[in-house]
Amino acid sequence: MSTQVTISALERKRRGLLKRVAGLLPFLGGSLVLVGRVCGYHNCACAKGKKHPTYYVTWKEKKKTRTLYIPKDMLKEVKEWVREYERLREIIKKMNEVQRHILRRYVTEKRYKTKKRM
Repeated sequence: MSTQVTISALERKRRGLLKRVAGLLPFLGGSLVLVGRVCGYHNCACAKGKKHPTYYVTWKEKKKTRTLYIPKDMLKEVKEWVREYERLREIIKKMNEVQRHILRRYVTEKRYKTKKRM
């Protein structure tokens, strides 16, 4: 018996990964960035150097970095969206590995069966 993983075992793993994708929450691709901002009021503490913490999400679009302000009341939710996107990327990475492995096993088995018939 071979120690290599069978195609049916790989297909089971693939189904498990697809179930994980279905269980994901809303996601958002990008990076969270914290920037210190000055509000413009001359009596504010930020005018003396203590800047206001402001969050943005950045992402690449057509080779350009895009930036979008995140309101304070949405920060927790947006952080979860970005974390969920990272989970999705990890699942996609694993799915690609499984799919390549299935393809390699299929080709190997088909070659073996062809040689066996000769």
